[in-house]
Amino acid sequence: MAGDCQLNGAITLAPLPEEDIERSPYCVGESIKVIETEIHHTQWQEYQVAEVMKNEELYLSSENYLNQARWYFRIQTKHGRQLWLAENQICLAQESNLISTEEIF
Repeated sequence: MAGDCQLNGAITLAPLPEEDIERSPYCVGESIKVIETEIHHTQWQEYQVAEVMKNEELYLSSENYLNQARWYFRIQTKHGRQLWLAENQICLAQESNLISTEEIF
């Protein structure tokens, strides 16, 4: 699996109030795919979003802003493992054909 985000206390995530969930790019229950640059998008694994969390520390420093994502999404694998993925690691399942994984420069 491509770069799952292991949350080990380095990033503080906060549960979202109901009104903020709609601002998230993906909602609980939506089908997403994990972007894997080495393989074709039709072979990317598809999952359901189980939980949405917002990174409350994103704007505390320029280092956080440049190296962390605003949104994190919990998924559950077929083997029961739960993973947190950053918003830049996933895309909507039905829009995976729009994602370019080739280097531009």
